Amino acid sequence: MRYKLLGCLLVLVLTGCLHGYTPAPTNPLPVASKTPTLIQTVTPTVTSTPTHVVDTNRVERRCLQTDQTLMPKLNGRIVLSSEKENETSYLLDLQSGNKIDLGHTKDEVVSPDGSKLAYYDIDLGTIVVADADGKKLKESLNLEKQLTPAHWLDNQRLMINKDLNGLYQFLDSLVILNPLTGEQQEWLPDYPQQDSKRFYYWKVRSTLIPNPALTHLIYPIYEDGNTIALWNIQSKREVARIYGSDMVNTPWWSPDGTQFVTAALPMFTYGNKTYTNIDDGMPYIDGSELFLVSITGEIRRLTYFSIREAARQNGYTWSPDGKQIAFWELNPLGDKTTHNWIPELVIVGVETGDVTNYCRMAALTTTRFGFIIWPPPPVWSLDNRYLVVNQVDEELHYKVFLVDLQTAHAWQIAENVSAYGWMGEP
Repeated sequence: MRYKLLGCLLVLVLTGCLHGYTPAPTNPLPVASKTPTLIQTVTPTVTSTPTHVVDTNRVERRCLQTDQTLMPKLNGRIVLSSEKENETSYLLDLQSGNKIDLGHTKDEVVSPDGSKLAYYDIDLGTIVVADADGKKLKESLNLEKQLTPAHWLDNQRLMINKDLNGLYQFLDSLVILNPLTGEQQEWLPDYPQQDSKRFYYWKVRSTLIPNPALTHLIYPIYEDGNTIALWNIQSKREVARIYGSDMVNTPWWSPDGTQFVTAALPMFTYGNKTYTNIDDGMPYIDGSELFLVSITGEIRRLTYFSIREAARQNGYTWSPDGKQIAFWELNPLGDKTTHNWIPELVIVGVETGDVTNYCRMAALTTTRFGFIIWPPPPVWSLDNRYLVVNQVDEELHYKVFLVDLQTAHAWQIAENVSAYGWMGEP
């Protein structure tokens, strides 16, 4: 298996650590290079949060049916990254079925509008930006092999991991780059109380997650366990904290940059302290839930799985219109000794809280160290109707399925690869 999958060997015990609270000091911001065209300072407009009554029974089960007929011809190309070192990655055209070879790549990320693909070329040691035809728009030398694509901040700017001192460096700096113009900023990981004692499996290794307007920032702070802070860059103050947070999954901003989603424990007691993300009086068995945090500091619970049995969420991703979140759900958690780790594909409505459960996929396996090998996150189509989902089973066989969310039909489109993005036609 390729070494690129190290980030997929995720630990399920991530949200069990506990925390305390101390006020954050008002330290100055890190110094960034003066590149005004990269800096947006207009605070996103927060629309009123819909008020919804908690109804823990609003779950529709729509189990996937594998379809053996020809799959529909759709517009778009799927980025498929090889899981075998001797095979290449490619773009799969959903209209024609043709493949466009990309070579040996890793860390593939697609811009929100589906127009640009960034990846690391393993053979050349370069960062490449290509269009939906696979044509290289820009190739950047990376002689020291310290830079890898992490995530698109928006359709022009790319967030890049800069490895300061090798693979196991806990805190790297964050580079925000316009890959076509070369303009960039480097953000240093020295915000108030930023956690440098633990290894986070976040896709952005600096653990600095700014919103597209660069008005707010998410980062982990040092406590007794896992706590993340929401920081207002403009006013230089902390806005909110989430306790018992996710060390594995990156907290992702919504497409409009007004709120982010993360998994965390609702409430827990450690010693003589109680840590509360939200106190809604609901029963609690064990595990985590999805929470939304707005740039104004409002915390809203989005899921209610743990009121009946232990639960964990993994691979949560926003739909392009920002109205839904798809993720993998383990509920109940399963048994490591019997390899009973069978994730369900779930979608939750951001405004309504309604849940659609597409039922269980293949059973997962664990490494000898107890790490669960998760499939990569679901990939949304640009029109919000389809998902491309990755499946990895107990024998480490990788398969990719196209899912019609309206009919719950699924077609296998590839194997021995994983999907990392949906590109529009050029």
